[in-house]
Amino acid sequence: MLSRESSKLIQLVTQHQDQLKQDPVFARRLMRKNIVPLVDAKGLAKGVLGKYGRQANQQQIMAFQQILTEVLIRTYAKAFTLYRNEKIEFHPARLNKKSNRAKVKAELYLSNGAPPVKLIYKLVLIDKRWLIRDLTVEGISLVGSYRSQFASQIQRYGVAETIDRFDRQLQKLKSNDGSA
Repeated sequence: MLSRESSKLIQLVTQHQDQLKQDPVFARRLMRKNIVPLVDAKGLAKGVLGKYGRQANQQQIMAFQQILTEVLIRTYAKAFTLYRNEKIEFHPARLNKKSNRAKVKAELYLSNGAPPVKLIYKLVLIDKRWLIRDLTVEGISLVGSYRSQFASQIQRYGVAETIDRFDRQLQKLKSNDGSA
């Protein structure tokens, strides 16, 4: 699944490279259409909230999920504008026989000849589809990284206020770039 979707995404990025660089709204739309369906956004949001997720109600978790999804879209849309014919090599999935989880190791080979970047995709099986729950890059977990960023804010302001603050920041970004 990852190899197939990765190839499809690389083809799209290569095909639209100039437009991706010139039009951030187009880049985010491409990510929203092609990346978001592959991600367990709810599980990702709960993982980032960590222990603070127990303090959040369902509406707050959904709001946080939407904010986090938009942050990821914006982050990866920018990253894809930097694409320079890098290659990715996936290893066979390691399934956890006791649960609905798997890990897939991969290497990202950069076009500048630097050593490959080690990746680990953590997947979860939901409704007969494997979805990405976390991505670890060179030992740094996406979920863990975001969790530590949000934890300090939640400790300071609480769950509801932190979600509101990030939502206001995101709305400001959207109004500034015309994507509101």
